[in-house]
Amino acid sequence: MSISANWIWRKHKEISYNDTIIARKEFILSGDFREVLISVTADSFYRLFVNGQWIGDGPARGWPEHYYYDQIDIADYLKPGTNEIRIIACYYGVGHFHGIPQQPGLLAQMDIEYADDSAERLITDASWQVAPAKGWHTNTPKISCQMSPAEFYDARHEDEIVFENAAVLCGANEGSWQDLRVRDVKMMTRKPVGFKEFIGANTLTEHSELAFCLPWVKLLYPGLIQANRRLVPAFAIATVIETDARVSLSIDVTDHRRGEFNISIDGQPVTSQTALEAGRHLLFISHGLSLNHMTDVTASLSADDEFKLVNPYQADSENPWAMLAYEEFKCHDNDLAWQQHSTEFQTCLDSYTKAMKQLGAVGDIAAFVGETSDKSLDLSSEEMFAKDRYCRFVNREKISDIEESVQSPENILEAHNGEVTIWPPDAGDVELIYDLGEQNIGYYSFEIETQEGVEVDVYGVEYVTPGGTIQFPGDHRNGMSYITKAGINMFTSLKRRSGRYIFLRFSNQTEPVRLRRFELIESTYPVEYQGRFECSDESLNQIWDISAHTLKLCMEDTFTDCPLYEQTLWVGDARNESLFAYGVFAATDIAKRCIKLAAQSLERFEMVGSQVPSSWHCILPAWSFLWGISVWDYYWYTGDETFLKEMWPAIYKNLKNASNHINADGLFSADFWNFFDWAGIDQDHPTVLHNSMFMIGAIDNAMQCGCVLGHEKQNAELSKTRTILKDGVNRLWDEAKQAYPDSIHKDGTVSPSVCQHTSFLALLYDISEPDETDILMKNVLHTSNETVKVGSPFAILYLYEMLEKFGRNDIILKSIYASFLPMLKAGATTVWESFNVGTLSHDEFPTRSHCHGWSSVPLYFLQRIVLGIRPTSPGCESFEISPYVTDLEWARGTYATPKGPVEVSWHKNGETLNISCIAPAGVEIIYKENNSHTGYEIFSKMS
Repeated sequence: MSISANWIWRKHKEISYNDTIIARKEFILSGDFREVLISVTADSFYRLFVNGQWIGDGPARGWPEHYYYDQIDIADYLKPGTNEIRIIACYYGVGHFHGIPQQPGLLAQMDIEYADDSAERLITDASWQVAPAKGWHTNTPKISCQMSPAEFYDARHEDEIVFENAAVLCGANEGSWQDLRVRDVKMMTRKPVGFKEFIGANTLTEHSELAFCLPWVKLLYPGLIQANRRLVPAFAIATVIETDARVSLSIDVTDHRRGEFNISIDGQPVTSQTALEAGRHLLFISHGLSLNHMTDVTASLSADDEFKLVNPYQADSENPWAMLAYEEFKCHDNDLAWQQHSTEFQTCLDSYTKAMKQLGAVGDIAAFVGETSDKSLDLSSEEMFAKDRYCRFVNREKISDIEESVQSPENILEAHNGEVTIWPPDAGDVELIYDLGEQNIGYYSFEIETQEGVEVDVYGVEYVTPGGTIQFPGDHRNGMSYITKAGINMFTSLKRRSGRYIFLRFSNQTEPVRLRRFELIESTYPVEYQGRFECSDESLNQIWDISAHTLKLCMEDTFTDCPLYEQTLWVGDARNESLFAYGVFAATDIAKRCIKLAAQSLERFEMVGSQVPSSWHCILPAWSFLWGISVWDYYWYTGDETFLKEMWPAIYKNLKNASNHINADGLFSADFWNFFDWAGIDQDHPTVLHNSMFMIGAIDNAMQCGCVLGHEKQNAELSKTRTILKDGVNRLWDEAKQAYPDSIHKDGTVSPSVCQHTSFLALLYDISEPDETDILMKNVLHTSNETVKVGSPFAILYLYEMLEKFGRNDIILKSIYASFLPMLKAGATTVWESFNVGTLSHDEFPTRSHCHGWSSVPLYFLQRIVLGIRPTSPGCESFEISPYVTDLEWARGTYATPKGPVEVSWHKNGETLNISCIAPAGVEIIYKENNSHTGYEIFSKMS
């Protein structure tokens, strides 16, 4: 279907950030209609309503060069006569990890097919009505470096909508969005999920600190669409503290990625606390140059006695803070070269550092003002500071548990249908805490009846310790704020959020609040549980269940790393997740789309990007090579030779460009982010051995693709490259340590560090010499204290692949128990980013992310080992059935295939082992005995 609609938006000329509009179109259906397809997309987000009914959200993520629109049949939502299309659209206007915003834009087209075979087309044009959606505040900070601006809604302004004719920006393919293509993955679900348990109610102290959030990137670099770390923070902030008595002052300055800041008072450096004598004191804050993805800075001040802040330049200004901007130091660079800064960037950085050090030493207010007055921006508080209440959540101070202020808190649990009454407490704010029962992801949706101006903060977390300590999500503003209008407030958020425990805080109330409904509208890829697993050990069943639930929560229009912190398509993560999802969900469209989006990054980068499509420029070589491996995985599962042929140019280009980084020693060497695992691998160098090993694995898979497609010449080239890499790796074999080193340092010295990873990768990809097999296996199975061990379930997949290759199913199952049982014992409903005692554990919390798709590895191996279901030809045309029985009494389950499920069950009966397999028509099944069958009389039924 051709797209002839126009891109539209509201009429304005200013640079947009977090700009939300409402667009509408009334139209008349004059006859009987058979089908009505609406094609709709936006930069950056849309929500579609037809005659008041919520139809869906979009678009699917895509590069601007290959942009996507959704196509939905809305006939069931229409009626003869007058109908209305209404769309909420938001342009983010800032770089993030899910796309690259271009400019505000909305496009829609309705193609109507009538019963008499006539047709009509309605398109977005100047006749559409648009208005700014004033309920949503524009000036909010980013949720996190990976995500869009945070959500802050003020219902008092939602009726202040004045529609006008839309501004036509350009034709469908005439603007910033090219190669418009229809969505190639299923639309997301919308399933209401209620609370399962009421945890408790508290009164909290009122938030009396002087706190603010400065979105410095938006202020210094307006319109900059990127998310790189290399951004010179060419700013400082200053205020004057006035106090009539000696005070003890507490200062908390953080940014959204925990960067360091330099703080001085009266020219002297201070930390978090200091004592001030009565009088006037100059407070100066500048950035400490720990480069990261930070876009804002949050600061709060509190003291044990009264004080006030005064603007150093205009004492009567309503904004007591001054922002100093240094145009001469502004500079940004990309992150493709991981360790190296451009000369221009380094010069600006050094100059800024020197200037801030000098200013921080100025103690006299008059001297400071005289020296900096030309740098001060005249900004009101509204202009300078973003609306951010996240600090209220992380700094919450509990007064007491309460009962008298909350009536019937269980009334909004999933099984109930009533309302909760929250009475205003004598002092402080009311907080309610609920449990969804398991981690989930979706849109907050609620109904509240109350007075005007009640402030409602909603935040979610993944984990609370048994002792009640909350694991705040650190650098992620995982929530929203809402201010009520008088009467009934009904709201559904525009941001998908994840968590298990939901904290509701009510502030500024003088009358009762009636909470009539609160639910999460679950939003994921619409999975179908075609694969399943069950056995006589309930703990394995639970490990399977939480792994499958985790994978579901990490499935959107692509696979993502985690539902809370990022929701980003990391290419290496997607390789793991697609492999897991094939046998459980038969999810081929989402896997195919991840592969395509990654391949398109080669139009921008020399190798496949690490997270796509994204405003962060970053290559992670292991991920680039795993992308190539994922293409073969997809072909092996689907048998889709047409897609393999489509991907071949990218497969070859990725490896050909990578070969340009093979050094004179025959090793892949490049100044990229050379990461593999959250472990202590000595990997912060251009030459890291696991990169060469993954490249060999990618070459092997590429050559398999080449054999299918008949690319003999390219395969010959790839084979030569493989030999160079293999020889280069094996020259580094350390006879004394009986292992490979982690890396080669820039000065040519060999790393003293040794890790498990190089041993199992060498075995997995047939790199080592045959006489080293036993030694390498010993390195893996009997690891010395000096050897760096696997730190995450991501990396353990590759260890398990090697162990399966060598028939060590017993070790894999033992490891699954050891690695995942601690999660069950901790009450986990999802699998974690790292192990219970892993590299990402800290303080009393066992991991950072409690829901990480790359960790769902039990799904893959419980099917392959315990059920013994292994495809033996492309497209799942044939299977080997060889269950590993161990000490289980029975097991049963299915493996989803493109042709239908392969079902296996087995059970012991004394010395008899009964094995049954039912497969779809045309699928060949072969039973294969293994060493766990020894001593049993086998009865197998294969059909």
